Amino acid sequence: MLSPKSALRHQLGRTKHMVAKTQTIFNEINITPLTDIFLVLLIIMMVVAPMMQSFRGDISPPSLKSGQPVEQGKLTVEITKDGQFFMEGQSVAPEQLTERLRAEADKRKMTDKDRNVVVRADSATRSGEVIRVFEAARDAAFVKVTVAGAKGGMQTPEPTPDDAQQPAAF
Repeated sequence: MLSPKSALRHQLGRTKHMVAKTQTIFNEINITPLTDIFLVLLIIMMVVAPMMQSFRGDISPPSLKSGQPVEQGKLTVEITKDGQFFMEGQSVAPEQLTERLRAEADKRKMTDKDRNVVVRADSATRSGEVIRVFEAARDAAFVKVTVAGAKGGMQTPEPTPDDAQQPAAF
């Protein structure tokens, strides 16, 4: 038989051992709910990301009364009112437009009938700059060029004194 001190030590030893056992059970983390949340977020991002095509904020296209919506994901060339060209968010020199259009068509593996480009220009952009994109698209073997506008009533930009004095070069 055990003395009272020994019995108490023995009992405390068992209690410590049981506490240690229960602590090891809770040391593991169940990552299943965390994985589920990440998968849901991934699916949401995959659905939303293609819809969020980035357009330059400094370009205000002319408003149109009618027209068809432009399909998302099309190759887009943007022109600022200062005459700067942008393709896929990157600045493009005017003399490199044809070569960049060809490279982008090859990168996207466009077939002859899929070779479409959208021109999105500011309403104050000179028409010569837009025509430069048309010519570059023709030289890069694009079959269709679409000019994008904004929904709303027809608005025309205010002519500047420079526009009145100098005709646009085509």
